[in-house]
Amino acid sequence: MSNTTKVRVLRVTPSFANKSHIGSGLNSYYHSKYSANSSFVLTEHKQVDYTIPDGVSLVALKVPRYSLAAGSHFKVVVSYLLKIYQSLTFLVKSVEHIKNFRPDIVHLYSPIYILVGFYCKIRYNCKVVVSLHGTDIKRIEGSSFIRYIVFSFVDRVFLLSRRPIVGADIKGTSFLGNGYDNKIFTLTDNKMRERRNWFVTVAGLRPVKNHVMMLEAFKEFLELKSGYTLIIVGDGPLKINLMQKICDLGIENHVRFLGQKDQLYIARLFNLCHAFVLSSSSEGSPKVITEALATGLPVITTDVGDLRSRLNHESCIVTEHDSFSLAKGFLASTEFERIDRQHLSNTVKDMTWTNIAKRLDLLYKMVLEKI
Repeated sequence: MSNTTKVRVLRVTPSFANKSHIGSGLNSYYHSKYSANSSFVLTEHKQVDYTIPDGVSLVALKVPRYSLAAGSHFKVVVSYLLKIYQSLTFLVKSVEHIKNFRPDIVHLYSPIYILVGFYCKIRYNCKVVVSLHGTDIKRIEGSSFIRYIVFSFVDRVFLLSRRPIVGADIKGTSFLGNGYDNKIFTLTDNKMRERRNWFVTVAGLRPVKNHVMMLEAFKEFLELKSGYTLIIVGDGPLKINLMQKICDLGIENHVRFLGQKDQLYIARLFNLCHAFVLSSSSEGSPKVITEALATGLPVITTDVGDLRSRLNHESCIVTEHDSFSLAKGFLASTEFERIDRQHLSNTVKDMTWTNIAKRLDLLYKMVLEKI
C-alpha cells in the first residue's frame, strides 16, 4: 500500500457526535474528521441532530435497543440474547450499505458489533479492529468467552486506557488513548482576573459517577474551609436524589447544578475554576480529565482507570474511594502555594484529536501491512 493510497474505513459506533448529548460519540467523530482516509460511519438511529464532518458519510440504522443486565443468571443470559438479536438486526440492515462502501478496515467502537466485523472479514477479506472503553474492558475481564471472541477474531485491539486487560494477550493490543479539542479546551490569559473558589465536576448523574460520595466529601471539607462552591455540570436520572442529598447535608448555598452544557461553555468555566473533581467508582481513561488539564485545571480524583499513572503532576491529587480521602483532596488543593497552570496545560499538548487521528492512521497502516 503506497503512502498516498486512501484506506476505506468503515466505522461502526453506538453513537456519534450530536447536539443533544454533548460528549457522546466523540471518538468516532474526531477519528473520522481528522483522518487522512475515507470514512463511512454506521451508527444506531437516535432522535438527535448529528454533527457530521465534511467528506464523511453517515447512516443511522433503526434497531431495537437493549441493555446488558446485572442480577440473576437468568436475567444476564436473557439480556445477552437480546443484545445478540440487536446486533444481528444491525448487521442485516448494514449489509447493503457495506456492499456499496467495500471497506479495507472495519473499526468497531464497541464489541457488540462483532457480527458486523465477522461478516466484513469473510465477505470482503478486510481487517477488523476494535476500540475498548472502560465498561468494555470490565466485561471482557469478567468473561473468558467474550475475551476469547474479541482477541481471537479481531486483527488489533485499541485501548483508550494505559491499564492492560487482565487475562488478555498484550501483543494483540495498541494504546490509542482519548484526545481533546485544542480549539476549544485551552488555557486563556488569566493575568487580568483571579480564579474563583469553585470546584467543578462534569459527568452524567449516574450511580457510577458517585456524586453522593462527592457531596459528602465536600460537606466535610466545608467544615474545615468555608467560602468554596461546588459546581455540577451534567444531567441524569439521579438529579432529584442528589438535590435531596444536598438539602440533607445542609450545603444548598454551596452547590450549584448547571445541567448539561456544551463544550465551549465548559471550557470557559474550566478557565474560571480552582480545580476539577472526579469521584467515579469506575472509569477507563476519561476524556474530561484531559480537557480539564488542557485549561490548566488541577484534578482531584478517585483512583480509577489509568489516572494514577497519568496524573503525576504535583498539582493533581489521586485519592481512595471514600468521602474522608476525597475531602482531604479538596483541602490539599487549597493549600498549594502555587499552581503552574501553563505547565499543567503542556502535559497534554500531544493528546489533541488531530494527533490521535494521525496515530490511528498509522496503526491502520500497520494492521494492513501486518507489522
